[in-house]
Amino acid sequence: MAHALRVPVIPISSLDLLAFPARFSDRLIAPVIDARRGEVFYALYRQVPGGVQQVAGPRLASPDDLTAELEARSEDVLLIGDGAVRYGETFRGLAGAEVCSHGLAHPSARDLVLLAHHRALQEEWVQSWEVVPTYLRKPDAEISWDTREGVPGPRKAR
Repeated sequence: MAHALRVPVIPISSLDLLAFPARFSDRLIAPVIDARRGEVFYALYRQVPGGVQQVAGPRLASPDDLTAELEARSEDVLLIGDGAVRYGETFRGLAGAEVCSHGLAHPSARDLVLLAHHRALQEEWVQSWEVVPTYLRKPDAEISWDTREGVPGPRKAR
């Protein structure tokens, strides 16, 4: 609609939106989204005045790889999102880690409005055609095609 009406928008990533309600935590904030196939999408954030700031990510990894990264940081961490809930047992073994309950498993419209309002006050508007989605994994069709047996590889130029 914004594109058709030629009105500016404020793009907000899902990970930013998940991290925002935890903006009062003094711990490292890790929003974790279940990416299916035994993987998660995540990023790492820290509290800053008025919100959170991304310090690492966004990334795609297995829950074990995320656990290893968090262990290497050896900081207290707050894990939120549906991926944190789904793989909670994996993350609960981390020293200084807390996995939030289902209350922070999904983004809320309230937090979207608060975050968008904050960014609007800072005039972070962009034109709709400038918004580029972030894809951390190939589409399923490409993955399936690449892994099929008997599929000829790309043709070489002669």
